[in-house]
Amino acid sequence: MGRRIIVIGGGASGLIAAARAAELGSDTLIIERMERPARKLAITGKGRCNFTTGHDVAHAIEAFGANGRFLHSAFGRFYSEDIIAILESRGVRVKEERGKRYFPESDKALDVVDALAGAAKDSGARLLSGYRVSRIAVESGCVWGAEAKGAAEEPELFEADAVILATGGMSYPGTGSTGDGYRLARALGHTIVSPVPALAPIDLVGDAHVGLSPLSLKNVSAALESGGEVVIKQFGEMMFTPFGATGLIILDMGKIVAGKKAGERMELVVNFKPAMSPEQVRARLLREFEAAGAGSVRKALETMLPKRAVPVALRLAGVALERKASQVTKEQRDAIQTQLTGMRFEVKGARPIEEAIVTAGGVALAEINPRTMESRIVRGLFVCGELLDIDGPTGGFNLQAAFSTGYLAGESAAAE
Repeated sequence: MGRRIIVIGGGASGLIAAARAAELGSDTLIIERMERPARKLAITGKGRCNFTTGHDVAHAIEAFGANGRFLHSAFGRFYSEDIIAILESRGVRVKEERGKRYFPESDKALDVVDALAGAAKDSGARLLSGYRVSRIAVESGCVWGAEAKGAAEEPELFEADAVILATGGMSYPGTGSTGDGYRLARALGHTIVSPVPALAPIDLVGDAHVGLSPLSLKNVSAALESGGEVVIKQFGEMMFTPFGATGLIILDMGKIVAGKKAGERMELVVNFKPAMSPEQVRARLLREFEAAGAGSVRKALETMLPKRAVPVALRLAGVALERKASQVTKEQRDAIQTQLTGMRFEVKGARPIEEAIVTAGGVALAEINPRTMESRIVRGLFVCGELLDIDGPTGGFNLQAAFSTGYLAGESAAAE
């Protein structure tokens, strides 16, 4: 039998790590806090699981920003075509959607979970569920085991030649991501970059968004402004909620909003008609109001906006709902146009880290060898997945990073 390896955490990175280590002949044990593995993976993408991206490695590394270069070796060793091959070999057909986002053809994240859990099991990895690791045992700077405790058991010490830490971050704690990995890594001397929400919805000030809730929008643009300057601008899908806004183009703003300084004013600016020039919007409004004649401006505007958005747009423009379209002045028409092309909402902040899809921050990258995922502080300790201080945008990038770093960790841990 090969090396004894313990994988702490049975999520996306942990299952891949265990499957690879066991495949290479290691005696591999997954210790999972929850009763079932990959609970968080099962709810990603609203239960559909955007598990990877079709963009090439260079684009993906750039998408992760300054820390992206850390992923060169991991992406070079295991990338999108490799995770697709694993899933398809286990009967999970995949499809590519807009933005080069890959999903299971069934639109069921559980199919991905079952495939990865099955791959780990069939490779020979064992799963110990319902156990929480309390400490990683180290002697003379080298890992030799991990202590874990079940619901009604005394703590048990499991010996190992290597430990792979794959516990995830702090988002969606109900799935088991409660920050245990930060505690375990810190206890061994690792630096933890303070965790903050990365892909997170945002809270808005006022009540305009409440009037728009629960309005889902497609093909709109949204910009985040600070001090009158555009920080980020996105095109795609979003949704207004009672607390603020969420959706694909909003989530990518979460990390920026989370870093908002005290007293800094940020605004979310939504353009409902990004495909039209200001001149085209102005001409269209004029045509609709002329056609409506003595009818209400409310009815006229419903030809250009979702019905739920019309009262809000008119209130913000200072125009009465039942005012006759023929009586709308040029100044009022200009005010309405402003709401169509740049409705503004003051940003309060990001939603709590528990509601973030991905956690930013984590184990400092300088303390991990990017070619192996092994700790530079403790021999035999490997760190992978969301626990690392790396995060990317929506679109399958983060799950691919979890799979890639997990695969590399499992392969490296299995090596003599």
